[in-house]
Parts: sequence; structure tokens; C-alpha cells
Amino acid sequence: MISADRKIFDEGSAVRMRIAEYGSLVDRLDVIVFAAAARGFTEAKIAPNTYAYPTKSISKLRYVGDATRLGKKIMSERHIDLVTAQDPFETGLVGRRLTKRSGARLQLQIHTDIFNAHFIRTSFLNRVRARMARSLIPKANCVRVVGDHIRDSLIAAGVFCKKPPQVLPIFIDIEKFRNADKGSVRVRYPQFDRIILMVSRLEREKNISLALAAMRSVLKKFPKAGLVILGSGAEGGNLLRQGERDGLRGRVVFEGDQNDVAAYLSSADVFLHTSNYEGYGMALLEAAAAGCPIVTTSVGVARWFADGDSAMICPVGNEQCISEKVEHVLGNDTLRRTLALRAHNVVEKNIATKTKEEYLAAYKKTWEEC
Repeated sequence: MISADRKIFDEGSAVRMRIAEYGSLVDRLDVIVFAAAARGFTEAKIAPNTYAYPTKSISKLRYVGDATRLGKKIMSERHIDLVTAQDPFETGLVGRRLTKRSGARLQLQIHTDIFNAHFIRTSFLNRVRARMARSLIPKANCVRVVGDHIRDSLIAAGVFCKKPPQVLPIFIDIEKFRNADKGSVRVRYPQFDRIILMVSRLEREKNISLALAAMRSVLKKFPKAGLVILGSGAEGGNLLRQGERDGLRGRVVFEGDQNDVAAYLSSADVFLHTSNYEGYGMALLEAAAAGCPIVTTSVGVARWFADGDSAMICPVGNEQCISEKVEHVLGNDTLRRTLALRAHNVVEKNIATKTKEEYLAAYKKTWEEC
């Protein structure tokens, strides 16, 4: 497995636990992780048959080469049946190099709507990645996507796949979110009479700055409301400074990464999602499972919800729509209850794998078919 998720090295992290579960599906799982030497990561035994290896690269430009060398070393020591890469970009390039002449099969996983116009316009790097994906996807033995809209976008973009893309969404533990302790988090924020919650990486494509801008209007109508943001990322410093400039001190709280997201979702009055694009949008489904009313941009699995019925949906980047719909939900108790109930029904209807066992069986099947 080729990955860029350094949380694999954090003991007790959800990512590390998930990798151990994947390892239980096979005789042995070796995970190569893009990681800077300065971070000090070392080889880790995740489970009895599962190991993670950091590339220990001196710069990001060395990730691909260092990961390829690590992979070739592993493949020289034991037989490898399958290489699975977490994206059709840099990790996919490593996977292609390792499988080109080895006889191992290559699976590319796609978690992002890579041919979405917002994705391509975000940066020069994304434009390069979209071109890279067009080249790598036809060379893979199989492709796993996290949503049918990504499968459809591959078809619409005319990208050839050797086999029809395998659609397997990310697992949501519906019962965990449904049974979370409602209201338990509210005691942490006595200054807020209404809580708007975001769960997101603090990256440009998540457009948290749009949420901060919308809060200026929301606070005029609900002066004691507060925005709580869970997550970390490269934009953290910029967002803190924007909050200061916009006069939001004391009204916005950045909590960083949290393990018990379910408790936050069950306690919030509104879940806000302002991404420019999504491959899936797991946080939306977690909010729905927890019974938290949703205001979201029209991205990822937002297409499963009906605007005004099971969620409040806005065009990407529309600040006025976001602020108006947040205000509408905060001011209407009946609407909040209705949105929460109907959103939960959407999750029940659309999530095929209801248990972890069912999900892992489906995950293993994607490998076997590849």
C-alpha cells in the first residue's frame, strides 16, 4: 500500500486502526508512507502482519523516488500480489513503477473528484495531477472510487479503465453516531447559545474562509452563536488571522483534530460544510447519522440530499446563501428536527455496508477482483 497519511504512525489514531483492519484481510500488508525525514518517523509494526515504512525524504520532491526504492526492496524480499495506491497522482505513480514489470497488480483508489472544475482550478499542482491521473488510470488493473459520481465523472471525461470502476464508499459507523451522548459537548461552550460545527481539514479546497465570512452576517441575527471548527491543516494560521480581521474573536473556536467527533455532532445545532469539491464527504454522512441538521455546498454526497427537505444546500462559494440558510435553520426548531430526521433516513437508505464486517468483506473483494 502506498500512502501519504502520516497519521498511520500515531498510536491510537483512527487511521492506524483502519490499516490494522485492512491487514487482517491478507497474509501480509506493507505500507509505504510519504514522510519527511525531519518528522522522525520510524518503521512501525501496526499489527502482527502489518508494517508501515516512512520514506524519510529530505524534501517532498523525493517522495516518489524514495517510495519506489522502498517498494522495490520489499518486493525483492517477498512475493507481492497487489500494490494499492491511495490516489492516481504521486502515490499512483509509485504503484505504476513498482508493478510495471513485477507481475503484481495495481489498484488505484480515487477519493477526490479529480475532473471537477473547482479541483482543477484550485492550483497548478492540481492541473498537473489531473493530467497525471489521465495517464495512470488506464494503466491500472482496477480502480476503486468512493462514490458513483466519481465513477460517472471518469466516464464523462473519457478516461479508459481496464475494468469498470469499483464503487466502495468509506465506512460510516451509523450506530456510533446515532448513540453518541447528545449535549455532552455544550458544557464546554457556555458562551454560545447556538453552536455551528465544522469538521474539516484546514486546506484551501475546504474553503473555511467562506464560513468565517458568512459568520459575520449570522452573528448580526444570533449574536451569541459560535462556530466550532474541528481539524488541522496548512490554512490554520491564515484562518486565525481572517477571524481576527473580521472581528470574530470569541465567536470562532479552532479545536484541532478530535477523536470523539460523534459527541460534537450530537451536540451542535447546525453542521456546516463549505468545500469547493469533494470526492465523497464523509463528514456530511457522519453529521446526518448523528442527527445534526446540515447546511452544505453542493459537493460530493450532498447530491443524496434534497435541498430544504433533508439538508440545506448552496452553490459552491455562495456566501449569502450559506449565511441565510444557517440563519434559517438556527431560527426554526421544527426545521432543525425535520432536517435531522430526514437526513438520517438518507444515510440509512444509501449506505449499503451497515457493519464493519460487511465493509471489510467488500473492501477485500475489491482486492480479490483486482
